[in-house]
Amino acid sequence: MILKRITFMVGQLTKGGLEQQLLYLIRQLQGKGVTVVCMVWNYVESDPNVKVYQKLLGKSLVGFDSSSSALLKIRQARTIIHQSKPQIVFSFTAFTNFPTTIAAFGLGCKVIGSLRSSAYFYLKKGGIKAFINLLLPGRYLVNSNRAVTEAKKYFLLSTFSRFVYFPNVLDIGLFNNISNTNGERLFSISVGNAKVEKKLDRLIEVFTVLRENGFLHGIRHYHVGDGALLEDLKTKVNESGLNEYIYFLGRSQDVPDLLSQASLFMHFSDYEGSPNVVMEAMAAGLPVISTDCGDTNRYIRSKVNGYLIKPYSASLFAERVQLVIKDTDLRLKMSKNSKTLIEDSDFNKLPNNLLNSLTELGYQFSLPN
Repeated sequence: MILKRITFMVGQLTKGGLEQQLLYLIRQLQGKGVTVVCMVWNYVESDPNVKVYQKLLGKSLVGFDSSSSALLKIRQARTIIHQSKPQIVFSFTAFTNFPTTIAAFGLGCKVIGSLRSSAYFYLKKGGIKAFINLLLPGRYLVNSNRAVTEAKKYFLLSTFSRFVYFPNVLDIGLFNNISNTNGERLFSISVGNAKVEKKLDRLIEVFTVLRENGFLHGIRHYHVGDGALLEDLKTKVNESGLNEYIYFLGRSQDVPDLLSQASLFMHFSDYEGSPNVVMEAMAAGLPVISTDCGDTNRYIRSKVNGYLIKPYSASLFAERVQLVIKDTDLRLKMSKNSKTLIEDSDFNKLPNNLLNSLTELGYQFSLPN
């Protein structure tokens, strides 16, 4: 069957990896001749990605007021689905899986849900609502192999739902002009929203060990991103006396350029889906030292392009940082390996990735051209 029409539901249009992945997918599908409609469950005109999506979709972007009731949004979504007559309705945000299922019920389209984080973390944090979102619609595309494995460990989910891996991608072209020599610049960098599961307090722990080891001369670390816990993190850095070594840049529109100025990427999360920031760091030619979270083990190969710290240990993390920074030859080798290993994740592979994942779900589609 030729895929001619697809409708997405996304939770919001903030500046996140989820929204970027959906943007890649919409562009690729439109380029193949597929008619795309995108509904936004919590639409806020001032959200960072609204203008980008408006430019791409025009009137095919439909927002539901964030202050409206869930029942009203479901009714509005049902009207849009009835009018657009999609073959597939794809909930791209986990918390919209169940509402999207209800909105599309009986309208003759295939309904697919998403899981874009750790299944353990999502279920622990979301409780019964999260569980329902992983029971209905019953077919899910998941951006992390680890999350697929986690979900299948729950009896009801493994019995009534099907979870299929649908990998994240990135625009390699954004990084092609980066010339990262990883030479004399002893800058490390991290990127992410300052929230509990990102465990950015571990940055302080690692730098405390580096200071105890007498290894902070000339080293600077820059964190890119905002978030609810950012001010608290800044306070802790000041209290620990590390403000000469750790700096916070806030949200940036040019992450590739900032990555290109660093020598090493650090990642501290406990829970992830497929970590976009790790993929971007690799595309920028950075060695990566990370906790073993989400699908980091798919991208980071210890001693090849970085190190996985499993289980997390501040002393071991600091030891690996010292090793990579001290050994220029190792750092350059890891830099080259990172760029090579990430090449297969370019966003031009998205159409085939989607068709393959749909086939695993039991849906046979081809693209118009």
